[in-house]
Amino acid sequence: MAYWTLAFGPSNLEALSTFTIATAMSKLSVGNFIVCNSTLTCLDGFYHYFNEWNLGPLHTWFSYNVKSKSTTYLLFDCPEKIKERLTAGDFLPDPFAVDLLLAEECALWREKLINMHYQQIFNWHENTGAMDPPLNRHINSIDSMQKLHQLSRTWNMIYEDLGDLEERLDFLLSTSEKLSSVGIQTRAVVEYITFVRGRNHLRRRWVTSFGERTKLIINFVFSIEGEENSKSITFIAKETARDNNSMMTIATMTMLFLPGAFVASVLQIPTKMRLFWVVTIPATIFVLVIYQVWRWAREGRMRLSDPERGTDAT
Repeated sequence: MAYWTLAFGPSNLEALSTFTIATAMSKLSVGNFIVCNSTLTCLDGFYHYFNEWNLGPLHTWFSYNVKSKSTTYLLFDCPEKIKERLTAGDFLPDPFAVDLLLAEECALWREKLINMHYQQIFNWHENTGAMDPPLNRHINSIDSMQKLHQLSRTWNMIYEDLGDLEERLDFLLSTSEKLSSVGIQTRAVVEYITFVRGRNHLRRRWVTSFGERTKLIINFVFSIEGEENSKSITFIAKETARDNNSMMTIATMTMLFLPGAFVASVLQIPTKMRLFWVVTIPATIFVLVIYQVWRWAREGRMRLSDPERGTDAT
């Protein structure tokens, strides 16, 4: 990791030196501050951005000399793209011009990040609001809920990150006010910072909206999954009821032949075959009537407690 020392005046920008230092130096600060001497001949400040999550914080130290109207910058973990723009002089020669360049690059990266993750929400909706692809394809996916929760977490991180960027822009605005108090023109800087801050605030509002939409999709998918599970449970219950009916049919057939078998085993005399029929037929009818009465009573109780269940059971 290296830091740059830059001297920026009214008409020039020069990279004075490049040093290699320990990586731990990039983690010394998590805040920002301004230091002014008694006569305000110079204005010093320190702050940091998270330009990209995988690159770590971009620390910036600056010292503005009021007399010479020049600024010296010390940049830690400066991305290559920003280095190229700095060396090419791709900015206006105004106070805090480098700071505005850094803020712009950080804001543009966040906008790209928002657009990239917005596509994940767009995959769940068409412009008409219909699901595309069909919702069942998402629900049947094993990791659909996991992806949605990860997306919701990402929106929260972007929202907080945009809040950090807004704090840095407010810091630059307050610093420019100190320069204005000693007669240094910072109107163009203030206008541009205000513009960037307004766009950042707009992005934050959209991120809030995207986060809420993601939560609505999570709740919707969760309810659909619950409905599908309920249908599966109902189907299993109906199949179980059919199995119970089959068992009841078997039991009925068993009861149909049970009285005859009982009487035959008791008599065991071929000469009393007439007596067998006289006893068996009434006994069988009596058993079936008792069973049917018991079944009607049971179904009646089921209808009173749960009409739908009683209908399914019938």
